[in-house]
Amino acid sequence: MIALLSLLCLVLSVLAGLCLWRTNVHINALAAQLARTAAVRAEAQRMREANERLAQWQSVTESSIDSGTAAVRAVHRGIAAIPFDIFEAIPATRDTSRVVRGVHDFTSDNVYAAISLVNRLAGQRGRRLLSRGERRKREPDQNSS
Repeated sequence: MIALLSLLCLVLSVLAGLCLWRTNVHINALAAQLARTAAVRAEAQRMREANERLAQWQSVTESSIDSGTAAVRAVHRGIAAIPFDIFEAIPATRDTSRVVRGVHDFTSDNVYAAISLVNRLAGQRGRRLLSRGERRKREPDQNSS
Protein backbone atom coordinates (compact mmCIF):
# COMPACT_ATOMS: atom_id res chain seq x y z
CA MET A 1 0.00 0.00 0.00
CA ILE A 2 2.85 2.36 0.83
CA ALA A 3 4.46 1.50 -2.48
CA LEU A 4 1.23 2.34 -4.28
CA LEU A 5 0.94 5.68 -2.46
CA SER A 6 4.59 6.40 -3.18
CA LEU A 7 4.03 5.61 -6.85
CA LEU A 8 0.92 7.81 -6.88
CA CYS A 9 2.91 10.66 -5.25
CA LEU A 10 5.66 10.20 -7.81
CA VAL A 11 3.22 10.27 -10.73
CA LEU A 12 1.46 13.35 -9.32
CA SER A 13 4.82 15.05 -8.77
CA VAL A 14 5.84 14.31 -12.37
CA LEU A 15 2.50 15.63 -13.66
CA ALA A 16 2.80 18.75 -11.50
CA GLY A 17 6.35 19.23 -12.80
CA LEU A 18 5.14 18.90 -16.40
CA CYS A 19 2.35 21.41 -15.75
CA LEU A 20 4.85 23.84 -14.23
CA TRP A 21 7.22 23.34 -17.15
CA ARG A 22 4.45 23.98 -19.71
CA THR A 23 3.29 27.03 -17.76
CA ASN A 24 6.86 28.33 -17.74
CA VAL A 25 7.11 27.81 -21.52
CA HIS A 26 3.85 29.74 -22.02
CA ILE A 27 5.01 32.52 -19.70
CA ASN A 28 8.27 32.82 -21.64
CA ALA A 29 6.36 32.91 -24.94
CA LEU A 30 4.05 35.62 -23.57
CA ALA A 31 7.05 37.60 -22.31
CA ALA A 32 8.65 37.41 -25.75
CA GLN A 33 5.39 38.50 -27.41
CA LEU A 34 5.07 41.35 -24.92
CA ALA A 35 8.62 42.48 -25.72
CA ARG A 36 7.83 42.38 -29.47
CA THR A 37 4.63 44.34 -28.91
CA ALA A 38 6.50 46.94 -26.85
CA ALA A 39 9.09 47.27 -29.62
CA VAL A 40 6.36 47.70 -32.26
CA ARG A 41 4.60 50.32 -30.14
CA ALA A 42 7.87 52.19 -29.53
CA GLU A 43 8.59 52.16 -33.28
CA ALA A 44 5.06 53.40 -34.02
CA GLN A 45 5.59 56.24 -31.54
CA ARG A 46 8.91 57.14 -33.17
CA MET A 47 7.20 57.13 -36.58
CA ARG A 48 4.41 59.41 -35.29
CA GLU A 49 6.98 61.82 -33.87
CA ALA A 50 8.96 61.75 -37.12
CA ASN A 51 5.75 62.40 -39.06
CA GLU A 52 4.97 65.37 -36.80
CA ARG A 53 8.49 66.74 -37.35
CA LEU A 54 8.08 66.30 -41.11
CA ALA A 55 4.77 68.17 -40.99
CA GLN A 56 6.43 71.02 -39.09
CA TRP A 57 9.38 71.09 -41.49
CA GLN A 58 7.00 71.05 -44.44
CA SER A 59 5.11 74.02 -43.02
CA VAL A 60 8.31 75.95 -42.24
CA THR A 61 9.70 75.17 -45.69
CA GLU A 62 6.53 76.30 -47.43
CA SER A 63 6.48 79.54 -45.41
CA SER A 64 10.18 80.12 -46.01
CA ILE A 65 9.83 79.67 -49.75
CA ASP A 66 6.82 81.99 -49.77
CA SER A 67 8.64 84.66 -47.73
CA GLY A 68 11.82 84.24 -49.76
CA THR A 69 9.93 84.56 -53.02
CA ALA A 70 8.19 87.72 -51.79
CA ALA A 71 11.54 89.21 -50.74
CA VAL A 72 13.23 88.34 -54.05
CA ARG A 73 10.23 89.74 -55.92
CA ALA A 74 10.46 93.05 -54.03
CA VAL A 75 14.24 93.31 -54.55
CA HIS A 76 13.84 92.38 -58.23
CA ARG A 77 11.18 95.06 -58.64
CA GLY A 78 13.41 97.64 -56.96
CA ILE A 79 16.49 96.79 -59.02
CA ALA A 80 14.51 96.63 -62.27
CA ALA A 81 12.95 100.02 -61.54
CA ILE A 82 16.34 101.77 -61.64
CA PRO A 83 17.02 101.47 -65.40
CA PHE A 84 13.33 101.88 -66.23
CA ASP A 85 13.20 105.13 -64.22
CA ILE A 86 16.31 106.36 -66.04
CA PHE A 87 14.92 105.50 -69.49
CA GLU A 88 11.52 106.96 -68.62
CA ALA A 89 13.22 110.23 -67.66
CA ILE A 90 14.58 110.53 -71.21
CA PRO A 91 11.85 111.81 -73.55
CA ALA A 92 13.12 109.82 -76.56
CA THR A 93 12.91 106.47 -74.72
CA ARG A 94 9.99 107.20 -72.36
CA ASP A 95 7.19 105.51 -74.33
CA THR A 96 9.22 102.44 -75.26
CA SER A 97 10.52 102.14 -71.72
CA ARG A 98 6.99 102.18 -70.30
CA VAL A 99 5.95 99.40 -72.66
CA VAL A 100 9.04 97.35 -71.81
CA ARG A 101 8.47 97.97 -68.08
CA GLY A 102 4.88 96.81 -68.43
CA VAL A 103 5.97 93.63 -70.20
CA HIS A 104 8.72 93.08 -67.63
CA ASP A 105 6.41 93.64 -64.66
CA PHE A 106 3.69 91.44 -66.16
CA THR A 107 6.17 88.66 -66.88
CA SER A 108 7.90 88.82 -63.51
CA ASP A 109 4.56 88.99 -61.66
CA ASN A 110 3.45 85.84 -63.49
CA VAL A 111 6.74 84.06 -62.77
CA TYR A 112 6.54 84.85 -59.05
CA ALA A 113 2.84 83.94 -58.99
CA ALA A 114 3.72 80.60 -60.61
CA ILE A 115 6.43 79.99 -58.01
CA SER A 116 3.94 80.75 -55.23
CA LEU A 117 1.33 78.48 -56.82
CA VAL A 118 3.78 75.59 -57.19
CA ASN A 119 4.91 76.10 -53.59
CA ARG A 120 1.31 76.09 -52.36
CA LEU A 121 0.42 73.00 -54.41
CA ALA A 122 3.56 71.18 -53.25
CA GLY A 123 2.66 72.09 -49.66
CA GLN A 124 -0.87 70.73 -50.09
CA ARG A 125 0.48 67.55 -51.64
CA GLY A 126 2.99 67.16 -48.83
CA ARG A 127 0.30 67.62 -46.18
CA ARG A 128 -1.93 65.12 -47.95
CA LEU A 129 0.84 62.53 -48.13
CA LEU A 130 1.76 63.07 -44.49
CA SER A 131 -1.86 62.77 -43.33
CA ARG A 132 -2.39 59.68 -45.51
CA GLY A 133 0.68 58.06 -43.97
CA GLU A 134 -0.52 58.97 -40.48
CA ARG A 135 -3.97 57.46 -41.17
CA ARG A 136 -2.35 54.27 -42.46
CA LYS A 137 -0.27 53.99 -39.30
CA ARG A 138 -3.29 54.51 -37.03
CA GLU A 139 -5.56 51.98 -38.76
CA PRO A 140 -3.78 48.85 -37.44
CA ASP A 141 -3.87 50.28 -33.89
CA GLN A 142 -7.62 50.91 -34.19
CA ASN A 143 -8.26 47.40 -35.51
CA SER A 144 -6.22 45.70 -32.79
CA SER A 145 -7.93 47.55 -29.93
